[in-house]
Amino acid sequence: MVENPKVHMARFETMVMLHQYSEGIKCRIFSTTLIGLAQQWFRTLDPGSIYSFEEFHDLFMCQFAISKRTMKTAMSLMEIKQEPTETQKEYTTRFTMASLAVPRAESQIKGYAFVTGLKQCTFFEELQIHPPSNFDEIMAKLPGYIQLEKVKAARRAEYERNRPKRPEVRVEQTETRHYDRSNQTTFRGLPLRFPFRAKEAQAPQQAVNAVN
Repeated sequence: MVENPKVHMARFETMVMLHQYSEGIKCRIFSTTLIGLAQQWFRTLDPGSIYSFEEFHDLFMCQFAISKRTMKTAMSLMEIKQEPTETQKEYTTRFTMASLAVPRAESQIKGYAFVTGLKQCTFFEELQIHPPSNFDEIMAKLPGYIQLEKVKAARRAEYERNRPKRPEVRVEQTETRHYDRSNQTTFRGLPLRFPFRAKEAQAPQQAVNAVN
């Protein structure tokens, strides 16, 4: 990160003035003086897109004059949280990029912010059991857990591919009919009841007549 782009550029121009470098050489040398976010910004430029050092100068000043006005503090790192679907590697890359904008943040503060932003996972549990003292210790432990996360993701994907599919169960809908006891007519959609049968209704009366 370039803390003061004007000072950085003025120092560089003073140095190259003594050697009277050509435009192309000045561009190449200037790129080697960039670090952190400035170096990453330079790598995003399309090859062959800069035709003079003056153009390079203007792009650089425009980019990092804005960055200086919006420089973040260490407290801004506390706002970075790992997304539910974000991998450990993706979160670490995003956090590291953000920490480059806070060059004066102490390693202990960065470590605390990093752990605070972690989602519940094996790596988070490890850091709770064996708390690190700073950000560098966290980064030293990280590669093994990134590899473990990859292996788990690969096994989950393999399980999903090989998991037997459940057979589809087709439920046939049957029409429900209800018989009205008075006129034997049917009505759809009513609860199922036994139909009224005239012979069964006459049976008690026949039994009474037989006794008499």
